[in-house]
Amino acid sequence: MLAPVASQTGGATQIHVVLNWTEELKRQMLKDLANEEGIPLRLVENHAYERARRLALTQR
Repeated sequence: MLAPVASQTGGATQIHVVLNWTEELKRQMLKDLANEEGIPLRLVENHAYERARRLALTQR
């Protein structure tokens, strides 16, 4: 939803900023989850990566 708004302005820099913000938000959410569950952040990140990879493969 954010990317189309940024792309309407026509600036690659603005799209890059949105992508960076999205990555930071995702990382903070994973950190919060790791803290809540008492799991090392690396394990939470690896699990999230694997789920995203499997989802992408099933949507092909």
